[in-house]
Amino acid sequence: MITLVSCALGALDGGAWSLDHVAGFSVPGWAGLAIAALAGIGGAALLLATSWRPAPAASPAPASESAPAA
Repeated sequence: MITLVSCALGALDGGAWSLDHVAGFSVPGWAGLAIAALAGIGGAALLLATSWRPAPAASPAPASESAPAA
C-alpha cells in the first residue's frame, strides 16, 4: 500500500507541501513515477542485501540417537 501511494505521489506531484517544491524543482508525470519506483526498488534491494541471512544447515543427529531401538 505504501508503495502504491508513493508511486502515485511521484506521478501526480506532491504539491506545495513537498520537499521538491520547497527546494524549487518539480518532477511530475512519468519521470516522477520512475524516480519513486526506482527509489522503492533500490531501497528494497538494499534492505534485502543488508539483512538477509541464509537458513542454517541442519546438523546431523548423533549416531546413538539415529540407531533403531532393539
